[in-house]
Amino acid sequence: MFHLLDERERNGLNMELREWQNNALTFFFEHDCNCLFSVCTGAGKTFVAIQILKRLLETDPNIRVLIVVPKTVIIDKTWIPDLQAQGFMFNKVG
Repeated sequence: MFHLLDERERNGLNMELREWQNNALTFFFEHDCNCLFSVCTGAGKTFVAIQILKRLLETDPNIRVLIVVPKTVIIDKTWIPDLQAQGFMFNKVG
């Protein structure tokens, strides 16, 4: 389980979404949080997923999230640093 830093601690951590990312975010919530995105490498999938996660946590702070990737190096080199850069602090990671 992880939580977001408060607004004072997150100063400067918010980045603007690209148009496709805004559309994806809107689509996700308009379709009951049930969709699949196929996007090329480096386009910002992780970033939009983190924005979705932020909104989900605003609605339900006790939500549990499972991030599945094909190799642990992706978690270590991408997800964890990107989550931390967006203000997530880890209470429990398993």
